[in-house]
Amino acid sequence: MSPNEYQKLANRTECDQDKAFQRMTVQMFRLNHACIGVAKEAGEALQLVERWIYHGGVLDCSKLTNELGDVLWFVAQACNTLDIDMLEVMTKNIDKLKERFPEKYDETKARGEGRNDCTEQHLGVYQSKLHPY
Repeated sequence: MSPNEYQKLANRTECDQDKAFQRMTVQMFRLNHACIGVAKEAGEALQLVERWIYHGGVLDCSKLTNELGDVLWFVAQACNTLDIDMLEVMTKNIDKLKERFPEKYDETKARGEGRNDCTEQHLGVYQSKLHPY
């Protein structure tokens, strides 16, 4: 397969951008912005760690703290958009981790071996009150 063939085949499975745009609501736009921001700021934090581990740089904890704060800001914006209390997010996360690792961290469980996804789902699945469009 050539790169051009791949590009054409990949294009077959893209969503209809015009229809997606027509369905766009302010909530969707805000959530998209928040999620892009989380990814971008997490990438900036990761870059600092990468330089430290792989390139022999010094870990700048002040810059890392700032990037983590930016991640948290975008998480707060996602919660605001969906009308989710951050305490609920934090609590559900800890509940999920307690279920997954009742004693302490375990590599086998971290790999997913023996994990009961059905049990975990009841702890963390959030059904948005917002309609998708």
